[in-house]
Amino acid sequence: MVLFAARLRCTSAQAALGQIYEFGQGFPVDRKEAVAWYRQAAKHGDMESAGRLGTLLLLGHGADDNLEEAVKWLTMAAEKGNAVAQFSLTQLYASGWGVQRDLQKAGSLLILAGKTLDGSKQLNEISSQLDRKGSNAQRPPIATRR
Repeated sequence: MVLFAARLRCTSAQAALGQIYEFGQGFPVDRKEAVAWYRQAAKHGDMESAGRLGTLLLLGHGADDNLEEAVKWLTMAAEKGNAVAQFSLTQLYASGWGVQRDLQKAGSLLILAGKTLDGSKQLNEISSQLDRKGSNAQRPPIATRR
Protein backbone atom coordinates (compact mmCIF):
# COMPACT_ATOMS: atom_id res chain seq x y z
CA MET A 1 0.00 0.00 0.00
CA VAL A 2 2.81 2.43 0.93
CA LEU A 3 4.72 1.51 -2.22
CA PHE A 4 1.62 2.09 -4.33
CA ALA A 5 1.03 5.50 -2.72
CA ALA A 6 4.71 6.43 -3.11
CA ARG A 7 4.62 5.60 -6.80
CA LEU A 8 1.61 7.91 -7.09
CA ARG A 9 3.85 10.70 -5.73
CA CYS A 10 2.42 10.75 -2.23
CA THR A 11 5.18 12.61 -0.41
CA SER A 12 4.51 11.11 3.02
CA ALA A 13 4.57 7.59 1.52
CA GLN A 14 7.87 8.36 -0.22
CA ALA A 15 9.32 9.60 3.06
CA ALA A 16 8.01 6.51 4.84
CA LEU A 17 9.67 4.24 2.29
CA GLY A 18 12.92 6.14 2.77
CA GLN A 19 12.76 5.35 6.49
CA ILE A 20 11.73 1.75 5.88
CA TYR A 21 14.75 1.16 3.66
CA GLU A 22 17.17 3.25 5.73
CA PHE A 23 16.39 1.47 8.99
CA GLY A 24 15.28 -1.93 7.68
CA GLN A 25 11.73 -1.82 8.97
CA GLY A 26 10.19 -4.96 7.46
CA PHE A 27 12.75 -5.01 4.64
CA PRO A 28 16.52 -5.46 4.58
CA VAL A 29 18.44 -2.21 5.03
CA ASP A 30 19.05 -0.70 1.60
CA ARG A 31 20.45 2.80 1.89
CA LYS A 32 20.64 3.34 -1.87
CA GLU A 33 16.91 2.63 -2.07
CA ALA A 34 16.38 4.93 0.93
CA VAL A 35 18.29 7.68 -0.90
CA ALA A 36 16.07 7.25 -3.95
CA TRP A 37 12.83 7.55 -1.94
CA TYR A 38 14.08 10.40 0.24
CA ARG A 39 15.12 12.25 -2.93
CA GLN A 40 11.60 11.93 -4.34
CA ALA A 41 10.01 13.18 -1.10
CA ALA A 42 12.53 16.01 -0.80
CA LYS A 43 11.81 17.12 -4.37
CA HIS A 44 8.18 17.43 -3.30
CA GLY A 45 9.09 19.65 -0.34
CA ASP A 46 9.51 17.22 2.58
CA MET A 47 12.33 18.84 4.58
CA GLU A 48 12.77 15.91 6.98
CA SER A 49 13.47 13.77 3.90
CA ALA A 50 15.81 16.45 2.54
CA GLY A 51 17.77 16.31 5.80
CA ARG A 52 17.92 12.51 5.82
CA LEU A 53 18.90 12.52 2.14
CA GLY A 54 21.69 15.02 2.73
CA THR A 55 22.94 13.01 5.68
CA LEU A 56 22.97 9.72 3.77
CA LEU A 57 24.75 11.34 0.83
CA LEU A 58 27.25 12.91 3.22
CA LEU A 59 27.90 9.45 4.65
CA GLY A 60 28.58 8.10 1.15
CA HIS A 61 25.32 6.34 0.32
CA GLY A 62 23.73 6.84 -3.08
CA ALA A 63 25.88 8.39 -5.77
CA ASP A 64 29.64 8.20 -6.29
CA ASP A 65 30.29 11.96 -6.09
CA ASN A 66 27.64 13.13 -3.67
CA LEU A 67 29.17 15.82 -1.46
CA GLU A 68 27.81 18.68 -3.60
CA GLU A 69 24.32 17.16 -3.62
CA ALA A 70 24.55 16.49 0.13
CA VAL A 71 25.34 20.16 0.79
CA LYS A 72 22.43 21.22 -1.44
CA TRP A 73 19.86 19.11 0.44
CA LEU A 74 21.31 19.85 3.88
CA THR A 75 21.22 23.58 3.16
CA MET A 76 17.63 23.40 1.98
CA ALA A 77 16.58 21.44 5.09
CA ALA A 78 18.61 23.64 7.45
CA GLU A 79 16.98 26.78 6.09
CA LYS A 80 13.58 25.25 6.92
CA GLY A 81 14.61 24.50 10.54
CA ASN A 82 15.94 20.93 10.35
CA ALA A 83 18.36 20.74 13.28
CA VAL A 84 20.22 17.64 12.11
CA ALA A 85 20.92 19.37 8.78
CA GLN A 86 22.00 22.51 10.66
CA PHE A 87 24.45 20.47 12.73
CA SER A 88 25.79 18.60 9.69
CA LEU A 89 26.42 21.91 7.94
CA THR A 90 28.15 23.17 11.10
CA GLN A 91 30.67 20.36 10.70
CA LEU A 92 31.17 21.13 7.02
CA TYR A 93 31.63 24.88 7.47
CA ALA A 94 33.94 24.39 10.45
CA SER A 95 36.22 22.09 8.44
CA GLY A 96 35.80 23.50 4.94
CA TRP A 97 34.80 20.07 3.66
CA GLY A 98 32.69 20.57 0.53
CA VAL A 99 32.14 24.27 1.27
CA GLN A 100 34.34 27.27 1.86
CA ARG A 101 35.48 27.25 5.49
CA ASP A 102 33.45 29.76 7.48
CA LEU A 103 33.73 29.55 11.26
CA GLN A 104 31.24 32.35 11.82
CA LYS A 105 28.60 30.52 9.80
CA ALA A 106 29.48 27.25 11.55
CA GLY A 107 28.99 28.89 14.94
CA SER A 108 25.67 30.43 13.92
CA LEU A 109 24.41 27.10 12.61
CA LEU A 110 25.49 25.31 15.78
CA ILE A 111 23.63 27.79 17.97
CA LEU A 112 20.57 27.49 15.73
CA ALA A 113 20.70 23.68 15.85
CA GLY A 114 20.95 23.74 19.64
CA LYS A 115 17.88 25.96 19.87
CA THR A 116 15.94 23.73 17.50
CA LEU A 117 16.73 20.38 19.11
CA ASP A 118 15.02 18.68 21.99
CA GLY A 119 18.11 17.87 24.02
CA SER A 120 21.10 16.44 22.20
CA LYS A 121 19.62 13.14 20.92
CA GLN A 122 19.68 14.16 17.25
CA LEU A 123 23.13 15.75 17.53
CA ASN A 124 24.48 12.52 19.00
CA GLU A 125 22.79 10.52 16.23
CA ILE A 126 24.43 12.43 13.42
CA SER A 127 27.80 12.59 15.21
CA SER A 128 27.84 8.84 15.74
CA GLN A 129 26.85 8.21 12.13
CA LEU A 130 29.74 10.38 10.96
CA ASP A 131 32.07 8.70 13.50
CA ARG A 132 31.11 5.23 12.19
CA LYS A 133 31.79 6.30 8.62
CA GLY A 134 35.47 6.01 9.43
CA SER A 135 38.41 8.30 9.29
CA ASN A 136 39.19 10.07 6.06
CA ALA A 137 41.52 13.00 5.52
CA GLN A 138 38.78 14.86 3.65
CA ARG A 139 36.19 14.40 6.40
CA PRO A 140 35.37 17.10 8.91
CA PRO A 141 36.34 16.61 12.54
CA ILE A 142 33.52 15.45 14.78
CA ALA A 143 32.68 17.80 17.61
CA THR A 144 33.42 16.52 21.09
CA ARG A 145 30.25 15.38 22.79
CA ARG A 146 29.51 15.80 26.48
